[in-house]
Amino acid sequence: MRESKLLSRVAQYYPASANTISKYPHKVFVEKLPFYKKHRLIRVVVALPQVPLLYVFLDGRDEIVVLPSGAAKIYLVNHFERLHLKKRHVLSYLRFFFSVAEKNPIEMIRTLQTLDEKKQGWKVSLWGFDGKDLLAKTVRVNRNGLVEIERSFVVQENFTPIK
Repeated sequence: MRESKLLSRVAQYYPASANTISKYPHKVFVEKLPFYKKHRLIRVVVALPQVPLLYVFLDGRDEIVVLPSGAAKIYLVNHFERLHLKKRHVLSYLRFFFSVAEKNPIEMIRTLQTLDEKKQGWKVSLWGFDGKDLLAKTVRVNRNGLVEIERSFVVQENFTPIK
């Protein structure tokens, strides 16, 4: 989809965001999500004079959802998509979910294990950052994309990774 068409669609749903994007230099990045048929992840980086601004949208051709917007919106998109996760997409779905579903996104850095639990879905252990804290989580995700956190704890506060 051409950038001008995409931005006019953003203006239909989020006119203030579209106004800011159109006033300043910006770059648009479009990412196809392997677990969705219709929806794509759109990132728009706007070069404001003080600091860059990042807008993140989920574009489903019929609607645009601004992210992060909470897990409920992701579940609604999953319903419209009739999501049926496959094992090969579970980890990319969880990376997406934890990076955009929450107001304070969690950046997953490493997945420890994935255990197939037949038709019920999967149990996944992962590590990630919440700000500067290193977290460990154990979650269940079913084929419809419902994520249930079984266990979550801070492994290290104010963790600084070695680069």
